[in-house]
Amino acid sequence: GIGELIERRCNMAQYLKEILENRKEYILLNDVDINSVMFMYVGNRDNITMTINEINNINKQIKQKIDIDGIYFLHQFSINDDNNYLVVTHGFATRAMLNFLYDDPSSFWQNGVPSNCVVNVIYAKDNKIYLEKKDISFL
Repeated sequence: GIGELIERRCNMAQYLKEILENRKEYILLNDVDINSVMFMYVGNRDNITMTINEINNINKQIKQKIDIDGIYFLHQFSINDDNNYLVVTHGFATRAMLNFLYDDPSSFWQNGVPSNCVVNVIYAKDNKIYLEKKDISFL
């Protein structure tokens, strides 16, 4: 039933996480607690020499190839190069992408599911990422 489907997806996410952690070409961007895995190709995570535009372009090409193959489905978000990021997506994806920024990442839902298309603003400073605004709705 549904429980088996959820368990299978969670197991697949853990499997992908293990593959990515063992490959220097990728950076894992989230704690894989459920069935969401965020990652990007960077060439060599120990010595990233590509520019932000190069990283964005190659990751877009990888996603296009995956889309053409039609076996897997990915969301794709590009890196912004001015230290401000806007994340707009449905509630589950919002929580998965931003979970590592919350004060209490062990509380995945953060006291509720956000409305669809809420806005979250994050910024980078001194090699750290901060959540500036959370779950803002303009509806």
